[in-house]
Formats: sequence, structure tokens, C-alpha cells
Amino acid sequence: MARSWKLAAGMVAWLGVTAALQAQTPPPPVPIAPSGGGPIAFPQQPIGPMGPMGPMGGPWQPPAPGPGRGPGLGTPGAPGAPGGGGDDPLQLDSKAIRQNAFGSEDGGDYRPIHNQLNIEYLVLWFKSHHHTVLSTNGDLNDPTPGAIGQPGTSILHGNRTGPGSSSALRLTYTWWVVDPEIISLDTSFTIMEQRRLLFHAASNELGQPVITRPFFNTVANANDADPRALPFIMRGTVNDSFLTRMMGAEANFKYNVTGRPCDEGLALMLFSGPRWIRLDERYQNRDFSQDIPAGTGETRVFSDSITAFNEFIGGQVGGTLRWRWDRLSLDMTTKLAVGQNFQTIKASGRTAQFNNIAGTITTSNEGLYVQSTNSGNSHSQHITIVPEFDLNVGLFLTDNFRFSVGCGGFNMSNALRPSAILDRRIEVQAPGIQTTNPARRFQQTDFWAEWVSFGFEFMY
Repeated sequence: MARSWKLAAGMVAWLGVTAALQAQTPPPPVPIAPSGGGPIAFPQQPIGPMGPMGPMGGPWQPPAPGPGRGPGLGTPGAPGAPGGGGDDPLQLDSKAIRQNAFGSEDGGDYRPIHNQLNIEYLVLWFKSHHHTVLSTNGDLNDPTPGAIGQPGTSILHGNRTGPGSSSALRLTYTWWVVDPEIISLDTSFTIMEQRRLLFHAASNELGQPVITRPFFNTVANANDADPRALPFIMRGTVNDSFLTRMMGAEANFKYNVTGRPCDEGLALMLFSGPRWIRLDERYQNRDFSQDIPAGTGETRVFSDSITAFNEFIGGQVGGTLRWRWDRLSLDMTTKLAVGQNFQTIKASGRTAQFNNIAGTITTSNEGLYVQSTNSGNSHSQHITIVPEFDLNVGLFLTDNFRFSVGCGGFNMSNALRPSAILDRRIEVQAPGIQTTNPARRFQQTDFWAEWVSFGFEFMY
């Protein structure tokens, strides 16, 4: 019995010594790994005794700092604490978790761009229509009133019609297929508003002033004029219309030569691909003439229509040099396209004469500038070169949104325009005699356009 009691007392003493030793040993550090940081260990110094607690019901007093309890893990706002100015490992690095599309800041979490959509509004100016003089005033005292070179002749509609500004829209989509912004496929589509330029002139009820359509009479080898209004003889009006519409598209394979994202500094990208341009223009007139007094003679209506179609299909090469500094960017793009321009001319004319006394109508498929010698459809092809230049300055309002302003222009060689193919040489012959003028001709010229652009680009 005494031996059992001694054995039990020894075991209790051994357990008490073991528990006392374990109480003096500090616990192992507990790792903490918040997002964006590494393992964090608590300080290894022994924690000092806690101060006395306040009286029951009294205000709570923070414990006095002791060994191992510094400001780094103590009061918020202290150096090193969250929200403080120290180097606390618990404080998250804003750069490390920032969703930065370009990674331009050190430590940024870089995310490659996969898609870009650029929407641009263009204020565009294109080359004026250069044509023959289309309408004149004249003097009845001249041998041929309204003819070019007569003393009393003045020009109503001259040899140039300026279009002024037009509106256009350009959409560009870029898909980066190799990260980070190394290889992409681009598509772009541009469309200009349908631009119509009008001219109108009319006499009064007495046929004043003289209004004519001038031309060159190849039979007489002299300038002549076809009257529309003559004082006290006939009254009339003349109407001219120039219509221009243009659109284009391209697709490019782009390669970033610098091999780095376009987030900072210089980046050079080369591209190549097919290009398509459609340019359609039409000249149309419609004239009215009536003998004075009304109802005693004839009423005449004349019209001409000449349409020129240009469809360019070719390939292009080019490059874009981008320089970016912080949120500012400067882009310079040059292109050179070479291909075939498929051209078509459609010309038609019409004259209608109504006899007010007999009540009969006589019509023919000839006008003034379009007659049997140059009416119908004609086709041709020409090699065409289209250089283009674009300059844009951009401001990144956010990492995924950029506003830009710029300017640019392009030139299209060997273009067909109705103002250039209109032939004012007319062979005046008696009915039934074969004529050769006006002639059907494919007179080539150039077409250029320049613009100021305002764009919004989305990147994601």
C-alpha cells in the first residue's frame, strides 16, 4: 500500500515538472500568407508580463509595451502598422494587386491586351472637281451670246467646284493573337457621307438675264453656246449636281518588331495585308427652257448624267511607330498600297420637247454633253498607287480607354472622275449625219483626301 502511494506521488511530480517546462517554452511561430505577400512570422522575443488591469467598471487602459511589443504590431497609424508609414509586411502592395493593362509601373501586375476597338470621327476634305465651264451669262449684242471669249460673257458655274468639308467614320479592330502584343490581326472600315454639290441659276419670267451652256463647236472650230434663257424670247433654269461617295476596308497582319508591349517608350510595328477602296462620283444636269409667252411655243427639258466608278483592289505594306510617355502617346503610321483599279463609265442623256400648241412630245436619248457618240457603259483597268499617312496624339484617360486627335491623308493615282472625262467638244450637224464628238474617254487624274480625326479607343 505504501509502495503504491509512493509510485502515484512520483508520477504526479513528474507530470507537474513536465507541464512547468512546457509553460516556459514559447509556442512555434504561426505563418500568415496574405494575398500578394510571403510568410509572416511573429517576433521571437518572449512576451513580458502584462500590466495590471483597470478597476472593475473603469476605463480600459492599453497594456504598456513590453519586450517584443513594439509600435510595428501595436497601435494603428504607427510606422509599420496597417495605414501607417512603416514597413509592415501585413501592408498590401498596391502595385502588386493593381490591375494595370500596361504594367508601366514597377511591380505592376501586367495583363496583356487582347482586343482593341478604335472609333474615329473624321472631318474630311477631298480634291475639288476640275471641269469645263458649265454655265455662263451673256449679252444679246454679242455675235454668240454666252460663248467663251465674247465681250459680254461672264461665268456662272466655273471650272472648279469645291466640296468643302465632309464627315466620315472609321472603325478599327485589333486582335492580339500572341502575347504580349507581339502579333495581331487588324481590320478597318471607313465610310464617308454621300456628298452632293449643287448649282442652280434661273432667269425671271421675261428671260433675263441671258443663261447659256457653253461648248466648243468642232464643225465651226469656235466657241459656241446653247441658250437656256434669252430676254423676251425664252426663260429657263440650269441645275448642276456633283455627287461623291467613298468607302474602304483593309485587313493587316501586324508584327511588333520591338518585341515588347507598347506601354512605355518606343515601339515599332510592321504590317501588311489586302486593301479595298470604292470611289463613285456622278455629274448630272437638268435644264428647263420655255418660249415666251408661256403656252405659245415649246417647253424643253435637257439632262446629262455621267458616272465614274473606281474600285481599287490591291495589297499594302506599312508601319506604325508609337512613342508613349506616362499617359501620353504619339502614333505615326505610313502605308503604301499598290493594285488594280477597275473603272467603269456610265453615261446617258435625254431631251424632251413639248409642243404647247399641238400638244405633242418629242424625245431623244441625247442631251448636250452626252450624245450617241459617248453614251452607254465603258470599262477600263489601271495600276494605281495609294500612299497614306496618319499622325495621332493620344491621352490615356484610364488604362483601358484612350482619347486621340490626329490628322492624315492619302492620294489615289489613276482615278477616274466625271469632271475630267466630260467632253465639251460637240460636233453640231444636221439630223442624220454621223458625228464623232463628244467622245468617250478615260482621262485619268488623281484623287486625294485629307482629314482631322477624333477617336476613342477601348482596350481589354
